Amino acid sequence: MPLPVINTVALLLLSFIFGMNNSGVVVGPWVSSGFRYRRSIFIAMIGFALGLLFEGDKTGYNIVTTDVISSVRADIARSIILMITLVVLLVSSYIGIPISMVNILFAAYIGAIMGMDQEYYNEYMSRQVLATIIFWVVLPFIAFFLSMIVHRIVLYNVRLLGLISVNRFYSIALQIALFYASYTIGSNNLGLLYSIGYYAKSYDIYGIAIIAILLSAFALGMVNGKRISKFIGEDMIGLTPARVLSSILTSSIMLWIATQMHIPSSFVHLLIFSLLGVGTTIRPSVYNRKYITLLLTSWIFLTLISFIAGFMLNYMIPVL
Repeated sequence: MPLPVINTVALLLLSFIFGMNNSGVVVGPWVSSGFRYRRSIFIAMIGFALGLLFEGDKTGYNIVTTDVISSVRADIARSIILMITLVVLLVSSYIGIPISMVNILFAAYIGAIMGMDQEYYNEYMSRQVLATIIFWVVLPFIAFFLSMIVHRIVLYNVRLLGLISVNRFYSIALQIALFYASYTIGSNNLGLLYSIGYYAKSYDIYGIAIIAILLSAFALGMVNGKRISKFIGEDMIGLTPARVLSSILTSSIMLWIATQMHIPSSFVHLLIFSLLGVGTTIRPSVYNRKYITLLLTSWIFLTLISFIAGFMLNYMIPVL
């Protein structure tokens, strides 16, 4: 089977698994706040599609550049990156732990590039890669502190409303926040996945068809992702509408800023740090430390595994 066909199949499978994973980090909080699961998915899918179509080309430019590599070598490297990401996400989804596809994809990418000879290494390890790593470290902490401010603003305004008005406010605000979060993930995360999997810097007719199939696989994955939704919405952190709204808005703003700077970033990390920040404003906090520790440990371990696998597999393949 030709490598481009294998890559396309891997892209669609990865989209399906990514959809299952995002049912936890996007839809999960709304389900725990009283929204119907399928209604949340419908709103989210509109945001994902628009984000991918309007701004999905921004995060792929600085990371995916294969001009100096032969086409066969580029297809092999792309296959390695997609397969590693697919396997790791399958494992995390089977366990029921939401993990960042961006981290896994990026770690496998860096490992694959370092597995090439020095010429390729110098070409790829650019300032954009360093900037991405810096953003990964800095943005979650900004989200942590910003979420405290956003949460206090939300609570202050809610106190000025009556009971009926409060319910109506949360009903409307949460749906808007859901759409905005989905839009930023579509533009940043799905845009990166499309750029690596299809390797296109513009949307041609075939690319639009790939996007349609990709989104369909993504939506199917979200429908089957209730287990991961339960992890975020019930097992890890006790959520209220105010906490959900504050953390999602903060995470979405941070991810949108990263997208405008062409930096692929993890919505999962931003969301968790935002939830932790919001939790510090309320006593007593209702964190499940067991699940938080499991989540953080799995992120570090699986990211390192992806990097090592990308390096070893690409290193063993002779340069073509």
